[in-house]
Amino acid sequence: MIREIGIFSIFIPLFEIFLSIIAKIVLGVDNTEISVQINGIVMGIAVIFLSEIFSYGQKLEKDVEGLI
Repeated sequence: MIREIGIFSIFIPLFEIFLSIIAKIVLGVDNTEISVQINGIVMGIAVIFLSEIFSYGQKLEKDVEGLI
């Protein structure tokens, strides 16, 4: 579930770029401006890394339970 949050956090700014490009094509170059906020992408990458850490911890926990 955490990984999905990270993926959606990355997808939303990319979708905004896509919509900006479409608006630039439809409305013209002079009437629009493309802007990107990198915060969502960075947060999404951090959340994906966090989910991988949790996944690794869960694997380690299963390994330890198997030894006892």
